[in-house]
Amino acid sequence: MNPYFRFLTPLSLLVLLSACTTYQRYKLPANRILKIQNTDLTYYVVDAANPISRAWYVSDCQINETGIEGYLTKMEPESAKEIYIVQSRRDSRWSKNDVLFYADPRLANTLPDSGLVNIPVGKMAKIEVYELNHAKTFGTPLLSVTGFLALLYLISGT
Repeated sequence: MNPYFRFLTPLSLLVLLSACTTYQRYKLPANRILKIQNTDLTYYVVDAANPISRAWYVSDCQINETGIEGYLTKMEPESAKEIYIVQSRRDSRWSKNDVLFYADPRLANTLPDSGLVNIPVGKMAKIEVYELNHAKTFGTPLLSVTGFLALLYLISGT
């Protein structure tokens, strides 16, 4: 075996294994709302018409097939912007446990700054969760390492 391959094959595999994990925000169908019950998640209600400036943190969130119930605490506009806008991979990794419930604008105007509320599924414009993006996490590094090794093989002439 060519000495280049002895050195570069383990190095390439190390690069592949150290690839950055990528999370992406996906829209969750309302009929799968029960799939997101997890104690490690952080729940937010966001105004669908004004998501950058109007958001509420939901504590003690209880999810059932008809909707969500929990204690709302209104967030400052700067904090709401940080939750809604994800600019980098690091932001998406930090947000991987966030669940965003987009409230219908008419409902969002009636939500209190703080208090116990029950929001039916029908009053939610959409639900977004973060999930692992398998293509970016595994596919891209695998293709680049495979291409690099194939190029080395062709260059080495063996």
